[in-house]
Amino acid sequence: MITPRAAPPAPNAIVLSFDGACAIRGAVAHSAYGWVVMRDGEVLATGQGALPEGSTSNLAEYSALLAGLDAVIALGVTGPLVVRGDSELVVDQLLGIKRVAALHLLPLHQRVRELAAEFESAIVEWVPRERNSAAHEQAQVALQAMSWPSTPDRSVPLPLSVPVASGLHPISITPPEFLKVYPGLAAQALKRDVEQGLGLWSLARALDTTGSGRVSAETLQQVATELDLAGSRDGKFKRALAQAKEFDLLSVTVRRRRGVTTEVIEIRSAERAARSLGADSLGARPVLVPTAKLSKVGAWRAELWAAHLAGFAKRSTPISQATLRDLTGVPDRTQREYNRTADVEVTYNIAVSQLDGRDPEAVMTAMMQHSGVFTVKDQATGQTRVAWPLPANYRVDLDRLPRGRMRKINRALKNGLVSDAAGHRAEHVFFSGDKAQQAAVKSANREFNDLYYEQQRMGQPPPEPAQLQDRYYARGRTRSGRGKWGQV
Repeated sequence: MITPRAAPPAPNAIVLSFDGACAIRGAVAHSAYGWVVMRDGEVLATGQGALPEGSTSNLAEYSALLAGLDAVIALGVTGPLVVRGDSELVVDQLLGIKRVAALHLLPLHQRVRELAAEFESAIVEWVPRERNSAAHEQAQVALQAMSWPSTPDRSVPLPLSVPVASGLHPISITPPEFLKVYPGLAAQALKRDVEQGLGLWSLARALDTTGSGRVSAETLQQVATELDLAGSRDGKFKRALAQAKEFDLLSVTVRRRRGVTTEVIEIRSAERAARSLGADSLGARPVLVPTAKLSKVGAWRAELWAAHLAGFAKRSTPISQATLRDLTGVPDRTQREYNRTADVEVTYNIAVSQLDGRDPEAVMTAMMQHSGVFTVKDQATGQTRVAWPLPANYRVDLDRLPRGRMRKINRALKNGLVSDAAGHRAEHVFFSGDKAQQAAVKSANREFNDLYYEQQRMGQPPPEPAQLQDRYYARGRTRSGRGKWGQV
């Protein structure tokens, strides 16, 4: 468990100092790192390394920490661990003060916590630069030993691993563990059969750690092949790329400068991708989908389905299969298959009315208004009531990320709000919480009053109950585990 420093470290504590360094030459960023392991003032080990061109300083900080932890474990020394660094961001993320928002740092952050758990205790503390001079010197030595380009402004591909100066160890770019997926784009990708193109677009965005909007075509293909992107070797990768190009998610640009020819993948922004796919919204929040799901088309489609469900602003709000079919183009039977594949938790709901289930006339009245009408014994009152099925709830175990610029992009994609995700007036309105019934009644009264005065101004008769939306409030669960809802 990683904890902040609460007292001076024990005399036999292992002290690991780490630091990252970054320098800009022309338009290219060069990063390196260094670390030092000490105990009782004695240096046990030191190390340094270099990162590929375009790597960020935060990536260098995490790389230094990981390399240092690996070295401590390799030394076989035991005892409490004290980790010191001058990066406030990394220290705050390890202590849980700040979230890890950058996707390319998530697997590194997780690996650090796994390695730290192998020690009897792990204390992380921030120190100023002057108290981290030993690790800083190691990082600077590695940075100066890197081969600077003679033409710094030329375009070069970003390889999976780069050679560095003698004595330094290269760092490989590993495929990202998770991909950031927008729920609105996931729905349109399923509807337009462009799921592999969206997967390649998401992978390219994850590899673009500098935010430049482009990535080497060679790098993208090599990483996709390593991931076995639906058999991305040779023709299948080309078909996925062609799919992304057809819907203007990616484009390929050939650059020739000073005799160097490179193919660069231009990555479209999220807003432009949404317009290309015909999405009027990116969704409520983006979610993280395991990159390994890209290896099989069916599994990836199921994950996009789950990402779409996880993106709803209110997970507890029921939604019908017909609405989901309109949004994603996925048939009802396939929806059930995707729910099983992606471990989507489905809760089926019923509405229990105040109609007497022993009254044939009341049952016939309900059958004229609803489908699948049946009678049920209300456990709260012991009376037989008329009931009918309602849309189900869906819950997905996927991590949701902060919105970022999504609100601004959503406003640009569409003007005004709609009552439901399909863009139509919702037939059913659901209320949950401690005061669900009161909220449902207030909402119904508000709608009735608005409609009454509007029709009065137009010289029309008062509104009928059939003109109002059906409102339901949560009443718990049945013995079989179904959600039970009352009707206003």
